[in-house]
Amino acid sequence: MNDTMSRSNFSPVMGRGSISEDGILWQMEFLLTQTPSPTRIVMALIVYSDIDKLCRVVVYAFNATDPRRIAYERIGRLPLERNTPLPVLLISLKYLPEAFLVVTESHLCLLTSEDTVCGNVQYPTSLIPRDTGRSIWSEEGHLYRIDIHEFETVQWTLVANVNPIGQSMCILNTVIRENTDGITRMFDTLLYAGEGADSQIIEVERSSFTCSQEFKVLQSFINRAPLHDFQIVSDDAERQDKIIACTGQTQSGVVNVIRQGYQTTLISVPNTDWDLVTKVWSVQLQIYSVMLPCLVVSFIDRTSILCLKGKR
Repeated sequence: MNDTMSRSNFSPVMGRGSISEDGILWQMEFLLTQTPSPTRIVMALIVYSDIDKLCRVVVYAFNATDPRRIAYERIGRLPLERNTPLPVLLISLKYLPEAFLVVTESHLCLLTSEDTVCGNVQYPTSLIPRDTGRSIWSEEGHLYRIDIHEFETVQWTLVANVNPIGQSMCILNTVIRENTDGITRMFDTLLYAGEGADSQIIEVERSSFTCSQEFKVLQSFINRAPLHDFQIVSDDAERQDKIIACTGQTQSGVVNVIRQGYQTTLISVPNTDWDLVTKVWSVQLQIYSVMLPCLVVSFIDRTSILCLKGKR
């Protein structure tokens, strides 16, 4: 710490500036440049204009030689087609200078800052692979490896089938292991956020080219969202109420029992698919003059009745 910065005077920001860009900012990423010089810092934006209903890729270049007087210039502005699906991701490529990927709901687009400068709309695109043979309520998370060849073609390779994946995923580290036969293997440790499913930390071999390659789950994080429905049930034996909630979807659609002072437990039935639990009701059925507490659980394709057996 020097005289101008201390615990009571912590101000790491040396310079400020403002940029006016009409529209809604959806994505933003800094791009890799040829040199780490502060004379050229490149930033890519995806901006949606709610006036003309058009989405644009905008690129700015900054000159931070003097941190107190940062100069900037909008060097490129490339409108996407009106029928382009919603852009959901903007990924900066770490090994191609000033290159980035725009991922929409159906396509992957490969662009450079030069494309936005000259207005090139003939940039490479690739259709995102989809398994059309599966039902919409039984989607799985597909982990793909993307190879870019000479900035012209994009190749997709299915690596693993995991839980449904959200928009957040990152590489934590890379592990190098040497087998007893002297062969060196590299593994990437990935953290991904589950989309209505459990998040996981997994280990995938970097040289995996087919889905037959195994991956290892290092840790799982319980994700009970979204909560579709719940019921409050009285428990005379424990003298307290409990909440029966149907949460999650796809591979993690479950019915939870939430009680004060107890760990949340799951209700499951062997050999039963629990995909997309949508609603739950608490009822009592009379069976042979005996009143049994039951749960009516509704799924997207059927309805099931669960009855109390003993204390479970």
